[in-house]
Amino acid sequence: MGVSWPSPRFSVSGECVTDNLTGLMWTKDANRFGAQTWQTALNSANGLTLCGVTDWRLPNVNELRSLFDYSKDTQLFDLSPFINSYMTYWSSTSANMGYAFNVWMEGAVGNAVKDGSYPVYVWPVHAGQSGLDNLALSVSKAGAGSGTVTSEPAGISCGATCSAQFNAGTQVILTATPNSDSTFTGWSDACTGTGTCDVTMDTAKSVTATFTLTPDTPRSLHFTDQTGIAVSTVSLQTP
Repeated sequence: MGVSWPSPRFSVSGECVTDNLTGLMWTKDANRFGAQTWQTALNSANGLTLCGVTDWRLPNVNELRSLFDYSKDTQLFDLSPFINSYMTYWSSTSANMGYAFNVWMEGAVGNAVKDGSYPVYVWPVHAGQSGLDNLALSVSKAGAGSGTVTSEPAGISCGATCSAQFNAGTQVILTATPNSDSTFTGWSDACTGTGTCDVTMDTAKSVTATFTLTPDTPRSLHFTDQTGIAVSTVSLQTP
């Protein structure tokens, strides 16, 4: 949704598929349990053990919609590399006491009765509780010099806080500020150059800021005799 897709978008590992855009892991089989009531669907997803993972759950509306390809006019959901996909799936999001939201994989969001008069299909997902909001940006500092790196929006002040989580699609601007005895000499990893570091959080990223010590400016003392004629010069170096 406005974020450039990584290549590849999906990575398959056995019976599971990881979305490299969001970090969410989905079951490769998009119909492991058939159509169920909402509560049964919650229980089925929560009880699943697959690919060494036990904390599966129903996805929320935004997580299901993250699979859409909005560059297409029709068939928003690309079926590859999943199998047994269906048109509509339960979300974990309640609409009200008797209904929950379901997502139509051609783009629509609706709701259905939880108690089973209209069973809906189940597609478990694995992630933290905010699967779309867990992209980490980490900053390292290198070189003999010293300084700080700060972010806009706030989150990193390195210094003390050198990593933070940002929502997918967030543009983060990092600024390096050298201490008085140092010079900022450039970025590496996800950024280059010596200006600000602008990164778009489409995957977890790391950035290195290099600071070097500023060379001391040589100073000299000049000695003269009583007539003003120079007799010696001594160079001084600040330790």
